[in-house]
Amino acid sequence: MVKGKWSIHEVEYLINNIGINSYLEISNTLNRSIDSIQKKSISMGLSRTIRKEKWSEEEVVKLKEYYGITTVVEISKMLGRTTDSIAGKAKQLKLKGYIKNAWSENDIEFLISNFGTKTLSELAFTLGRTENSIQLKANRIGLKLPEKYNYNKDYFKLIDCEEKAYWLGFIYADGYVSVNEDARNHEFGIEIKSADYEHLNKLNLVLNGNINLSYRTRQLQFKNYTSVVNVCSLRIYSKQFVFNLIDKGVVPNKTSVLEFPKFLPKQLMRHFIRGYIEGDGYIRFRKRITGNGYGYETRLGYVCHSKQYAIELKVFLERELDLENELTFYKDGNSFSCDTANQKQLLSIIDYLYKDSTIYLDRKYITYQELNHYLLNRLAYRKK
Repeated sequence: MVKGKWSIHEVEYLINNIGINSYLEISNTLNRSIDSIQKKSISMGLSRTIRKEKWSEEEVVKLKEYYGITTVVEISKMLGRTTDSIAGKAKQLKLKGYIKNAWSENDIEFLISNFGTKTLSELAFTLGRTENSIQLKANRIGLKLPEKYNYNKDYFKLIDCEEKAYWLGFIYADGYVSVNEDARNHEFGIEIKSADYEHLNKLNLVLNGNINLSYRTRQLQFKNYTSVVNVCSLRIYSKQFVFNLIDKGVVPNKTSVLEFPKFLPKQLMRHFIRGYIEGDGYIRFRKRITGNGYGYETRLGYVCHSKQYAIELKVFLERELDLENELTFYKDGNSFSCDTANQKQLLSIIDYLYKDSTIYLDRKYITYQELNHYLLNRLAYRKK
């Protein structure tokens, strides 16, 4: 394999073929690893999108003639199409060539001996197969990579303490799960601002985990402007962990179907709500900047895309705290918001959420302390 700086010729070939040939085919031509091809493509901002041209009758005839007699790689070179395209068309035509292209005993022995020590791209290159093919075969014969990270997979199996209730609420707001049974992939992820990375480290700690956080820059497109935000994320790939969360209401694509967790014990609900509001809500105490600039802005609220969830949380707070007036509820675009600036209500809510609590987002806890001090000493603030 060629390593080191890319030549002008190699770069030109990559530019001209990245949308036509697969990584494997480019790797074979340039004698560079697939990993090297991928990284160079990403660094140059090249698109991997394959041009999907309609199959001609002549190509279909040749595919039927050679499929099952020669390898997919050789047919790919013959027709000038990617191996994925060849395999996909053969499957669509229900061609019986899988025996000839099946895994040999030597291939399987090689996979068993090297899975976990060689990368998927290295295995794919050696065996002349796609990375997806390698992973699927490994799954089917029960091969597993040695676990790089450790964590408590059953942490959310039973919600029975303040920390679990809080983190469940935070995940309701900022977390997600995804399930792909065909690829046997189960993923949990949570992403927040990089400035709050220590908060994800707290989650890592309660999970008894050693998971590395990842960082990226994210663009958020609003109606009149684009916001660029540095974010950090924590991801876990575990069927057991994911299904424990799904059982607790964190379903795939939960944004608009989220349901209020009525199964939680009443004494843990305030910790759950604190977690949710710290993820998808706000608590404000700051010098007023509108009007004459006199006084302070005090407000607390939350946002949700699920109308049912937003209303049930509102009703719960009103009943639990015996609030004299209803919280303000309104539709904002595709989401629903609930908040209050009533100082009596604010004092009741923030005390309910934060008093004697042990787990919280540090910067929001500081705001709670400042707001609480102000609400209890308003006369002194006015004099000042």
